[in-house]
Amino acid sequence: MKVKYALAIGANIHDGRRKHIELEHNTTCIVSSLNEFLDTSKVAHWKEWLGSIAWKRMTGRGRVYLATKETVRAEVLDDENVRLLSRVNRIWIARLFCSSFTFNGSSWDFITGSGEISHDGKLRLLDVRSHEHRNGVPNPFFVSRDKLWGVLFRNEPDIWDELPEIDNLLDFDHRGIKCPQLLHFSIQAYLLALEQPQLEFRVPLLVRAAEGVIAVSRRNVKTQFVQRAKLILETHGLGPLADFINLPSELDRLYDVRSECVHGKLPFSCEIDAGEGGADNAALLEYVAHLLARTALKLALRSQGAIAMMTDRDALEKSWASDEFPKALKLL
Repeated sequence: MKVKYALAIGANIHDGRRKHIELEHNTTCIVSSLNEFLDTSKVAHWKEWLGSIAWKRMTGRGRVYLATKETVRAEVLDDENVRLLSRVNRIWIARLFCSSFTFNGSSWDFITGSGEISHDGKLRLLDVRSHEHRNGVPNPFFVSRDKLWGVLFRNEPDIWDELPEIDNLLDFDHRGIKCPQLLHFSIQAYLLALEQPQLEFRVPLLVRAAEGVIAVSRRNVKTQFVQRAKLILETHGLGPLADFINLPSELDRLYDVRSECVHGKLPFSCEIDAGEGGADNAALLEYVAHLLARTALKLALRSQGAIAMMTDRDALEKSWASDEFPKALKLL
């Protein structure tokens, strides 16, 4: 059977416990490498197509996202390939919502082309029509704090417990709904935040992502932020971390630090330079920001009622004031 494929490979990434999981739309997530899908007699051609550096990356064993589609136009690069690439890209994005212990900085390669599936169901890739190399998401600072991360890690789920659900939630076309701009820009802020190596840029973007859902009004802004963020985390995201931190105090500090970053100050650099205690404080605040953004966005994605209330900012603020929005998020 002739097929088109799209494949994303993250070399040396072995995230979570499961090595194999099937998703919808002929899509698979496995631990493998590129050469396991190739005819050994064609290896020289693939090295030439990809180049030696990319070949070395992609033949290292790691996480592979693979989507296929039967086709009668195998030799043509067209919209079918674009849709398949979009499919594996959505899995790549969904993964970033599921856990924070999978950001190891390893780069990813996305390729698409034609292949064939034999009678025994084995896929062989025949060519590559396009190739994109993508930098990996850098590790959060809190992962470098061994003692702190030992506590935080217990709060992290295995990503494969959530990935199929988040993958489906991000498929707005399949759900038959339109992603409102407020939610779209909040998701983009979250993804941009993860790309930033400096905390002074990362944390404000994480707070920006959460604020797209929290939607504080123009009065008592900080008080509303702390109250709503606390409600979100205590109801759905805090877990065993509840015994480790004073949440209202951390959220109050998070709002202040976010404002300092926006106004050109360097609060995280100053804390880190102050010594081990300051570095742990900075790392903990980063984790709280990350957990808040991730939890708030997932709550919104899970509720079509909440999404319907995000048509514009005024409507969202009113739905918070009337308790309709927190009820849609199952916070009340």
